[in-house]
Amino acid sequence: MTDLVAQWAKQTVFIEHAASSWDGNGNPVLGAASSNAAIVQFKTRAVIGRNGVLAASACQVMLSGSASVTIDDRITLPDGTSSPILSVEKIYDFDGNPAYVQVYT
Repeated sequence: MTDLVAQWAKQTVFIEHAASSWDGNGNPVLGAASSNAAIVQFKTRAVIGRNGVLAASACQVMLSGSASVTIDDRITLPDGTSSPILSVEKIYDFDGNPAYVQVYT
């Protein structure tokens, strides 16, 4: 299956990947930002967060199936805002290949 996100993505988000170390406040140390083509949708949705608690997601970001993103990373949206990542889902196609990654913020 072709990468549909790459074909339809008209926006760019920046992802700062978390390192395996933490600062004095318990926050992950973040690396340099990388740009990623994305489909961004601003819509309120309920998601299950890191601790299993229901949370409100104000924005959902679809990235390429090969994108690498974790809940500890930081994502900067096209409007320049940066909010915590609540949940990350990897969606697979019918053949078992990664179709896209859905990030909830």
